[in-house]
Amino acid sequence: MTLPPPQRRSLLAALGEEAGVGDRFLADDLPAVVLGGLAGDAAEALLAARAGGAVDQQVRDQLIAATDGNPLALGGIG
Repeated sequence: MTLPPPQRRSLLAALGEEAGVGDRFLADDLPAVVLGGLAGDAAEALLAARAGGAVDQQVRDQLIAATDGNPLALGGIG
């Protein structure tokens, strides 16, 4: 019996920070990318696009702070 040649495989996992979920999957030999929320111009542009125009600066700042810049949460506003 002849085995097929080895093939490269990849695994992509997205883990949340709630209740330490990510801690169970940490390994020193696995690379990790930590994504943060949107800030500044990017968050403002997303809010303006969803609202159909400019958003009051105080309201914008409160929304960004309340959502930690989470694009999914910011994009759901409107």
